[in-house]
Amino acid sequence: MSLDSLDERVFRMMNDADFPVSEVLAGIDAAAAAGLAPVKINTVVKRGSNEDSIVPMARRFKGSGHIVRFIEYMDVGATNGWRMDDVVPSAEVIKMIDAEMPIEQTDPNYTGEVAERWRYRDGSGEIGVISSVTQAFCRTCTRARLSTDGMLYTCLFATAGYDLRGMLRGGSSDEEISGAIARIWQARADRYSEVRTAETAKLRKIGEHPLTLYVDKREIVTLMTLGQAPEALAIGYLRNQRLVKSIEEIAAVQVDWETASVVVTTRKAIKGLDKKMKKRTVTTGCGQGTVFGDLMAEIDSVKLRSDVRLTEEALHALLEAVRHKETIYKSAGAVHGCALAANTPAGVEILYFIEDVGRHNAVDAIAGQMWLDGVDGSDKIFYTTGRLTSEMVIKAAQMQIPFLVSRSGLTKMGHDIAAKLGITMIGRAAGGKHYLLFTGKHRFRKTVAPTMVA
Repeated sequence: MSLDSLDERVFRMMNDADFPVSEVLAGIDAAAAAGLAPVKINTVVKRGSNEDSIVPMARRFKGSGHIVRFIEYMDVGATNGWRMDDVVPSAEVIKMIDAEMPIEQTDPNYTGEVAERWRYRDGSGEIGVISSVTQAFCRTCTRARLSTDGMLYTCLFATAGYDLRGMLRGGSSDEEISGAIARIWQARADRYSEVRTAETAKLRKIGEHPLTLYVDKREIVTLMTLGQAPEALAIGYLRNQRLVKSIEEIAAVQVDWETASVVVTTRKAIKGLDKKMKKRTVTTGCGQGTVFGDLMAEIDSVKLRSDVRLTEEALHALLEAVRHKETIYKSAGAVHGCALAANTPAGVEILYFIEDVGRHNAVDAIAGQMWLDGVDGSDKIFYTTGRLTSEMVIKAAQMQIPFLVSRSGLTKMGHDIAAKLGITMIGRAAGGKHYLLFTGKHRFRKTVAPTMVA
C-alpha cells in the first residue's frame, strides 16, 4: 500500500490524484482482515514535501503489526544524476525516528531484500528503509514486475519489457515460459540507480564565495553567495533589512572580488544604525540568517493593493515558465531560486530569475534589482523554491508584492503574518495540478479545476 503522509493536504498533493488518506487506511484494515497482514506501507519521502510526516507515520503504525517502509525519492530521469536536494537520505530518516522511538538494525528476511530492516527496541514492530538513491542495490536486486498486459520488466525504471502474454496465448507450456523467464533474468543488465548515482558525482559543483558588505566603512555582514548579482544583492540586503529607505540614499556601490567585499557609500549617514545592529534576530533562513532591528516593526504600516487579481491559469503559466528556465539547479542542485513575474492581460512574464546558495540572497538580489530598475512590485508575483517563512513574507510585503508563490511549505509564523497582511500566499506549487492556497483568497480567481484551500 502507498501512503506518503497522514496529513490530508500533503498526501493529496503527493499522489496527484486527489486520493484521500481515509481510503488508504480503510484498505490497510481490509487487507489485514482478509489475512494479508503484515501490510507493507510504502512512504516515499521528498524533501520540502513530506519529511515532517516521517515520525507521525512511524508513530501511527508502531505496534500495529504493519511495516512502514520509507523510500528515498527518485526524480524522473534517464542517465542524469540524482537531484539530491529532493532526497531525504535513509540515514536521516532513521535518526529522526530513533530520536523518539529507539530502533536497532536487524537481519534481512532473505538475500536481496530491498528494504533494510529496523526494529523497535521495545519489541513493538519494525520499519524499513529503501535507499535506492544513496545506497543503490541493483546488483543484488531480485525483483521483476509483470504488467497487466503481460509484459515482464526486470527493473522498475525499464522502458521496454518482454512479452509473456504472447507465449501464453500461443500455447507455450509452463516449462517453456519458465525457461524464457530464466533466460531473460540471466541476461539482465539493469543498473539504473547505480548509473545515476555515478552520474551524480559528475554534476557541476557550485562555487559559493564570501562577500563582506561594508556601509560607510562599517562592516555589516558577510554573505555566502554565488556572486551572480553582487551589487543588487548588497542594495537589496540593505533594503530588506530596513537600513535604507530608498535607492536615492545610496551614492555608490563598489564590488572587489580580490578582497571579497562590496562597499556601499550613502549620501547621508544611516540614522540609528548602531541601535539597529545591536538588536539581531536569528531567522530560519539558509544557514541561519540575521535580521537587524525589530522584525515586526513596520508590518502594521504595510498596505498591499487589493484591486489586483491572480488567476489559476496565470499561476500555472508562471510555474511552467519557471520549469523551462535554464537553471544552475538543473545542472548542479544545491541552490534556491527566486523569480519576479509580471501578471498582465497579455500573460505572465518573468522579469528576473536569480539563484543563490540561500533563498534570502536571491530575494535580496531581486529587491535590489527592482530598486535599480525602478520596478514597482504592487502588481507582481514573487516565486521562491524555499519555505514560506516569516522573513520571506515580510520581505515580499516590504517590496509591496501581493502574490507569493512557493513549491515548498510554510511555517506557522509565516502563515500568521501573511494572513495579517493579506498577502495571497500559495504553497506546494511544484508544477502539477495541485497547490495550496493559504491566505489572501480574495485576490485569487479559479479558472481550471478545484484545488485545496488551506
